[in-house]
Amino acid sequence: MRSSMRFVGLAVLVLVAIRSTPAHAGLDCNEKIDLAALHDFASGKAGDDAVRYEQYCLYGQREHTKQIVADCEKILARGPWDNCLVLAASLGVATVGKRDVFEWIAKQDRRPWFSSPGTPEFPIQLFASFGDPRAVPLIVATWKEWIPKSEVYEHKHANMAEWASWRMSAASALGALGGADEQAFLEEQTRATVDTHVRDACNDAAAKIAKRLAATPH
Repeated sequence: MRSSMRFVGLAVLVLVAIRSTPAHAGLDCNEKIDLAALHDFASGKAGDDAVRYEQYCLYGQREHTKQIVADCEKILARGPWDNCLVLAASLGVATVGKRDVFEWIAKQDRRPWFSSPGTPEFPIQLFASFGDPRAVPLIVATWKEWIPKSEVYEHKHANMAEWASWRMSAASALGALGGADEQAFLEEQTRATVDTHVRDACNDAAAKIAKRLAATPH
């Protein structure tokens, strides 16, 4: 993860406890308390040590979008706090204050082995949650770039597991956002991989795109 982000103390916890949505799986979350903690931080009543988990517990809580965004605008007006941009992305919010959320996601390191699938700040998952098709060419380009590079890890199980996890997340995002070209790419990947989990993820994503295209009036 990038050193500029404020998630370092939680990296190990999240990789173990959070492997799927919702991002707060495995944590002791209380919606009312977590919202209050974020509000207290926004109001200056508490420091950021009081909100170490809010980007996990409030991730994707769209019924509270208005309050979360209002608090995050106050926080970001004081200075950078990437947790708020993670939350905004998970809520599908285009801007928070003067910050363009999609632009911020696109600048994060989304490369396999340089980002952590299953964590709230994972850019591929944020793209999917944000729901903007501008992410599609970025995801596909990164995937294609790392196909030949992954060969160096071919006989290292832990590394290949990370590569598999990355591709499964990317397939899911493409299934949500992609079109006919991405369907063809995913079908190509099902034939190219020997990993059954990746194959299943690509098949599922391609089928999701096909269903969406079939339902779209021509």
